[in-house]
Amino acid sequence: MLLLDNKPNQKTMRKILLCALTALIMTSCYYPRFSKITSIGDFRKYTEAGFVVTPATSGYRYDPISEIQLTFYPGYKEGFKKEEQPKVTRQAAIDDLYRIPSRSKSKTNRGDWFVPDYDYMLAELVTDAQAMGATGILDLKIEAVYTYSLKNGRSDKPYKYIASGFAVKIK
Repeated sequence: MLLLDNKPNQKTMRKILLCALTALIMTSCYYPRFSKITSIGDFRKYTEAGFVVTPATSGYRYDPISEIQLTFYPGYKEGFKKEEQPKVTRQAAIDDLYRIPSRSKSKTNRGDWFVPDYDYMLAELVTDAQAMGATGILDLKIEAVYTYSLKNGRSDKPYKYIASGFAVKIK
């Protein structure tokens, strides 16, 4: 007849304690590190040219011209050429090193993938406002719009950008 002892022996207790201690050490090593991210919308170029650009909605005397909203979708831009290094990841599916040149007989240049930056979108907004006779843009907003997925949450890259403002003629 076999007797079962319900008391854990010393070796088992040591293993449990060692596992608990290891888990505690492994999970306590991470701590958030300080970081600083600075984003600057530089309006000096437009101010020096006599064109007012501001996120403010008051403080100016003006005649309204129009509300402007531009939507930018990242994509291939004709004539645009990336200046960055090719992506080399050693994964043939996504690596530029293994990409086969297009065998298309088309004479069009589709350009490289273009994602507009803040300065590009602001310049386009100012150009459109000036074309209507505006001397300023009030209530400037430039934002990225992300896709959402129930499975993965928010995507890490925006699918479009919206630049908007109120075009005015400053008195």
